[in-house]
Amino acid sequence: MISYIYCRSWFNAKKKALNIIDQKTAQYDHNARQMYTVLISKDEIPKYVIIVKDTFVCVCVLDHLLRIYLEFHYEEVHTSRLFMRMAIRRSYEQNTDNVLDGRSYIYKTSGDLCIRQSAYNSPETKILHSHVDVSGYYAQYPEFGQYMELIERGLAHKFEARDNR
Repeated sequence: MISYIYCRSWFNAKKKALNIIDQKTAQYDHNARQMYTVLISKDEIPKYVIIVKDTFVCVCVLDHLLRIYLEFHYEEVHTSRLFMRMAIRRSYEQNTDNVLDGRSYIYKTSGDLCIRQSAYNSPETKILHSHVDVSGYYAQYPEFGQYMELIERGLAHKFEARDNR
């Protein structure tokens, strides 16, 4: 069973929702384009954190330890039309919150892509440039409570690292 908890924010370090709000307040905030967060659980296990604020929507995917291992940032580029500007993937040390490495994919509507790859125990960042088809990275701004399209688009993202310069 899918359930929703609405709140002001998600505290990642403590893995909990802060300042719980009711659905009516969250819906008001959504319609007014004010910031709110929704924690989506399946069978009482948190799976997604959605942050909605004005022209920005962030989808965070939680692993079994409630760590954010995938993150998708959408930005409104036209009225009610979102574009995935960034996708982030993190790897963690087993059973800890220590990040081993991360990869950020930063997209432009032109298809230009910058990939930043970092190992967190190293000061070096590898940067790759590429060009990709971004036609599948657009989505409608969600109606209140209708977040699955953004989640599914994010999860369909292909994390590839090719330098096409």
